[in-house]
Amino acid sequence: MSSVNLSKVNNWLQVVNKLPYLSSLHLESCNLPSIFSVWLVNSSTSLHSLDLSDNSLTSSSSVLQWLFNFNTSVDFLGELPNCWMHFEGLKILNLANNHFHGKIPNSIGSLLGIEILDLSNNSFTGELPSSLKNCTKLKFVNLRDNKLSGQIPMWLGSSHPDLVVLFLRSNHFFGSIPSHLCHLTHLQLLDLALNHISGSIPKCINSLTALTSPVLLTFSTVMTLHFGCGKEEISLVILDK
Repeated sequence: MSSVNLSKVNNWLQVVNKLPYLSSLHLESCNLPSIFSVWLVNSSTSLHSLDLSDNSLTSSSSVLQWLFNFNTSVDFLGELPNCWMHFEGLKILNLANNHFHGKIPNSIGSLLGIEILDLSNNSFTGELPSSLKNCTKLKFVNLRDNKLSGQIPMWLGSSHPDLVVLFLRSNHFFGSIPSHLCHLTHLQLLDLALNHISGSIPKCINSLTALTSPVLLTFSTVMTLHFGCGKEEISLVILDK
């Protein structure tokens, strides 16, 4: 139902709730209402793909209350519910371009089969939950344009051998670039720009052969640009201040 205006539709949840074996729910850019009567219990137990991006959702939006089978009296305290262990079959989670804030819940690490995680352009704060190291099948991680802080954890490089895309741009990460990122032999796109990263750049970055040349090691923060040229693609790593 992508890009369908649901802002004035009152019964869409009833329709979705009649699909107990629903595997993909794509509601991006649907103008989901923030307040409506939620009295249904979410009967969908087989979700593999969930996309609620571009809806200006907040942590108290009723669609989340339905998703997690909470009643309308629940106070989310400004954070995503810490209940993702109930979605163990989820492979794609896209909550980008909303108004979520607070810390990324630890239960995100319960999504053992997740391959695509996009929480970009929200207001998430704090450090990355260490439970994310359990998500060893991740291939795409986009956390850009938040307020995340702390050092870039070493386990990002050691726990995600299949990672192809890593976007941490425009956050508040500090410290040095961990050399463990050089273990990401499949990495094609890496964006660490607009953080507070300092120190020397690991020389092993040059050994990431999936990052197609040219590779410029001139400045202090990694930014990756990706250009499509017909059937050919060039990944350019720029280290800018």
